[in-house]
Amino acid sequence: MKKRLKGISLIISLLALIILGGTSAKASEQYEDTLTMAEVLDQNEAELSETEITGIAVGTSRRLTLENVAMDPSTYQITYTSENSKVASVASDGTITAVAAGTTNINLTISFTDQSYRTYSCKVTVTNPSFTQSTYVVAVGGELSLQVKGSNSEIYDCKVNDESIASVSYWYDLSVVGNKVGTTTIQATVDGKVITATVQVTNPTIKDNLKLIVKGKSANIKVTGKSGKTKVTYQIANSKIASISSSGKIKGKKYGSTVVTVSVDNTTIPVVVAVGKTKTIGAIKNAVKALGKPYSQPKRMQKGYYDCSSLVWRSYKPYKVYFGDKKYAPTAANQGKYLVQKKKVIAKKYVDPSKLQPGDVLYFTKGKNGRYRNIYHTAIYIGEGVIIHANGAQVAYGSYSYYQNRIALITRPTK
Repeated sequence: MKKRLKGISLIISLLALIILGGTSAKASEQYEDTLTMAEVLDQNEAELSETEITGIAVGTSRRLTLENVAMDPSTYQITYTSENSKVASVASDGTITAVAAGTTNINLTISFTDQSYRTYSCKVTVTNPSFTQSTYVVAVGGELSLQVKGSNSEIYDCKVNDESIASVSYWYDLSVVGNKVGTTTIQATVDGKVITATVQVTNPTIKDNLKLIVKGKSANIKVTGKSGKTKVTYQIANSKIASISSSGKIKGKKYGSTVVTVSVDNTTIPVVVAVGKTKTIGAIKNAVKALGKPYSQPKRMQKGYYDCSSLVWRSYKPYKVYFGDKKYAPTAANQGKYLVQKKKVIAKKYVDPSKLQPGDVLYFTKGKNGRYRNIYHTAIYIGEGVIIHANGAQVAYGSYSYYQNRIALITRPTK
């Protein structure tokens, strides 16, 4: 009887194992079947084509899509929504249109037939870029940096309509360079938007870049060829020598020279200012009138011709400074000797230009020529390292520092 009961128990246990085993298999199959379609989408690693759009300009569009879906299109539906349609709107195909500057989220929701769904979000920043100026003014040869407002993005595809008038430079940053007088347009692409501005190229000039002023007197700086759209400003290097007003009026205060920098139409123009006595300023003006006249020793005293010593003598003669001879210009060596005798010498070698005054007369030596201190050449100092002399070809400006190793005498005839 006990053996029979054990047999029956064994049979029941086997049946139970069979039944339970089948139920477990079906339960596993049911578990697999219960994966939602959204979960399958997750396994596909679906993602938005962009999760953040940092720059899309007002009026431009961009399409947003869901990638790596890999599922039967009949089993799902995609909808797009904007959290702020006043900033950016979105169409049913995912095309985003920028409406106004600001930030919003564009949401994409994919809904499946099994009622599961997933939502993805893209942060969108809308910009409204434009050039900082509607018209840029730049002088011929000048360079002006181009800046954009309403966006932090870089400028792309920048070009000028007429490159003979202006051109684009990328040397340090994006700039426009003036080539010739005229007006043209410039355009660039920023955040997908084409922005434009006008470029006006001018040629501001100052007729007289050398202002010779008697101490206590005044002179005006006049700028022509300017646009009138930018402010003209003046800055003086040494206000002890001269003053400058906001309108460009210079007044001589102390003997010496300095430079006024004129800023106009995004360029700068230097003006040398020399302040001196009536005699010295007058002598420099006489020499300047002779600029370009030919050099000639045989004709040195004839009208329209000069050599170095006759230029100095003839420039100073109207002010009764004769260098030892009232009727005929002495040679440079004889002039130097006379000024030494009259104790008109301030130095016998090169000195810093700051120690010189406009109208000082310089004498130069080169080798041995048998003349006094071997002097062979002379010139009038103007200021800021500039001299005027008859250089062997014509009357011209020159450089004081060029002769620094040849200086025999620096004199002040009106001392």
